[in-house]
Amino acid sequence: MSTLHEPRLQIDPRCIKCGKSPSVDTPLLEMQNHLYICNACRQEEERKGKRIAWADGGTLQPLELHIPVHQPTGSNGNSNSIFALLGIAADASVDEVEIALADKMRFWMFEPDSEEKELMIERLRIWQEELINDPEFLEKQRPSTPHAQPKGSALTIGEQQVYTAQEFVVACEESREGWQDGERLLRKGELQHWILFQLENRTLAGNVHQMARSSVPDFRLLNEILYHLSPERPFRLYAQESWEPFSQVPQVTTLAELIQLCDRYWDRGEQHLYTGAMLLWLEQVQHCEGIQEYYQACIKAYEHDQYRRGLGLELVLEKVVPQLARPALLVSFDGVANKFVLEAWDRELAHKPIMLQVTSNTRGFSSLTLEILKPDLAAPSWLQLAGIVPPAAERIAISGRLGTGTPASHSIKLVNLEALDRGKTYRQALRIVEWREVGQPPILHEYPLTITTMTYFQGLRGKLWLWGLRGDFPGFVWNFVTGAVLAGLVIGFTSALAAPFYAPWQDQVQHGAMNAGIALMSCVIGAAEMGHQLNLFFLLLVGLITGGIGAYTGFRRGHTSYTEKQSAGIFKKLGNKLVPLLCVFMLFWGIIHPPTAAESNASPYWIIGGGLLISLCMVLLIHVMTLIRTYAERYIRRRYANLVNPPGKE
Repeated sequence: MSTLHEPRLQIDPRCIKCGKSPSVDTPLLEMQNHLYICNACRQEEERKGKRIAWADGGTLQPLELHIPVHQPTGSNGNSNSIFALLGIAADASVDEVEIALADKMRFWMFEPDSEEKELMIERLRIWQEELINDPEFLEKQRPSTPHAQPKGSALTIGEQQVYTAQEFVVACEESREGWQDGERLLRKGELQHWILFQLENRTLAGNVHQMARSSVPDFRLLNEILYHLSPERPFRLYAQESWEPFSQVPQVTTLAELIQLCDRYWDRGEQHLYTGAMLLWLEQVQHCEGIQEYYQACIKAYEHDQYRRGLGLELVLEKVVPQLARPALLVSFDGVANKFVLEAWDRELAHKPIMLQVTSNTRGFSSLTLEILKPDLAAPSWLQLAGIVPPAAERIAISGRLGTGTPASHSIKLVNLEALDRGKTYRQALRIVEWREVGQPPILHEYPLTITTMTYFQGLRGKLWLWGLRGDFPGFVWNFVTGAVLAGLVIGFTSALAAPFYAPWQDQVQHGAMNAGIALMSCVIGAAEMGHQLNLFFLLLVGLITGGIGAYTGFRRGHTSYTEKQSAGIFKKLGNKLVPLLCVFMLFWGIIHPPTAAESNASPYWIIGGGLLISLCMVLLIHVMTLIRTYAERYIRRRYANLVNPPGKE
């Protein structure tokens, strides 16, 4: 049983077969599907062997037709008109409207910030401008004189009787109940029949029939049908798939307004694109030919891609507005635009990651992929995007708009610097792939990154090398000179030590006396005599030994992984290994060059003791040189501390 609040369909009945209207001579019979057939067509169908299901379950009763004429609910115009929103009469004067606008503007200015406030203030501002610029604006907004009541089938939508497509659209949008009525009529099939018989649009009725049988949400279906019913209907950017108050729904009527609205509510724009509402409006209202085909071929694949979903909306906007500027990329490395150059870098020092920033100075959505290129495959790779572990992944994807997703910041690590050769320049590049339509080649952007390493003689290592602390020729020269000087001091020391012992030693040796004291004096005097006999040869010999050790110690070593303690340890170790060889040489020298001033019974003490004493002095000399090298390197490290703390060091 129909009630006032239940949506019901009142049809102007006609025979479904021959199209005759009911009359006294031609009564109509109601079938179970609420369609009608005349008696002649019924008999013809029954002769064909068809069985007809009747509305009353079987009894045939001619339809006594009483077609009511429904009067629409009275209204003072659209509830969203300037008069309704300002709460003034439809015949108000211009002055009254201006006063009401000012009062309403003041009211909303003191309201808490909200989306509704922004939309209402914008609408009031537009009305104020229209009042100034268009003298006929107010008259256009006044409700027109009611026309004669339309006849035929009516739908009850939100307690209103509607006869035309525009009335149906307005009734659905005015209230939540009206929208729900529209959804129910759609699913029950009554909207299809009304469009077929009342609007006489067989094509749209067929489309509605197919849509009603789909699994698409009711809200989405009804929204699309409203665009079909009212081609001039503004595009509504609903926040969710449910009815919203008309004043809270952003709407546009032109493509320029659509771009501005999408830039403001991008997520909503994406939703309406991929659900089809935007495409329908572009095709039906804006007459963008081929937009549906373009979407299917080039955009649809991005629907479930988290990085390129927004790109689909951007591409559609660029398609319908060809003059719309594409997003312009701005790329910087540590604040320097479009390139990165690192000059004279000490490869032993770790460099802090390069801060990469990708942004845009224009509106629009970008979907990008970042990767590092290495032109020379044989050269070591010294760049790596942070967060990537090769070879599992070598790219980073970023997407978004200015303020949402961009600026995007990432780090580029400088790795394997120690594997780079000294004094060479290495180049790599950052490639940014800017994606476009599906199946179309992307736009490639490449930005160079260059590093030049220090030469063998630059930096702290160069200073250490120059002062003989990292081997090679300077190490030989400085250590040779130091060793020779210290050898001269050894000769002088032994000579000075032996001088007081010569007279008593000779006296005792001539009388044939030999005891511990005489033996000790023989050792001291033997060392002094050996030094005098060798003279410059001894200096040269010691210098060659210390110079050779210095040339080897620290050769091709740096300053970070090779400290002064390691250098001193190796120098001392090599020196101590060569002292026994020197001792053997001195003994051999003493044997083939026996002392002339000594008696035969003193010669063994002279030769052996002198050789051992000189060897002991050599051990002391090596330790002294080790200390000299240690303190020299510490001083150089302090003196040139700025070389190990350059700008950019991690």
